[in-house]
Amino acid sequence: MQNVFFILIVYQLMMCIYLSIHTKVLVYEACVLSIFLYGADSWASYWPQESKVSAFHTPCLRLILGKTREDKISNEEV
Repeated sequence: MQNVFFILIVYQLMMCIYLSIHTKVLVYEACVLSIFLYGADSWASYWPQESKVSAFHTPCLRLILGKTREDKISNEEV
């Protein structure tokens, strides 16, 4: 249940129009990435794991920027 509340709070922060993109990136790096990558230094670096990290990272950046897949912006541009 705590995970759901954390996700909702982070989502609300990312959707807030009063926060700058810089502030949203700082929150993302401090809260989301630190939790997501906890213990990553002991992971073996395989292509599937890197793909999963990228699959998580890109939608988060799109959410911060307020862009969707329909905006026709490539992942490299994000």
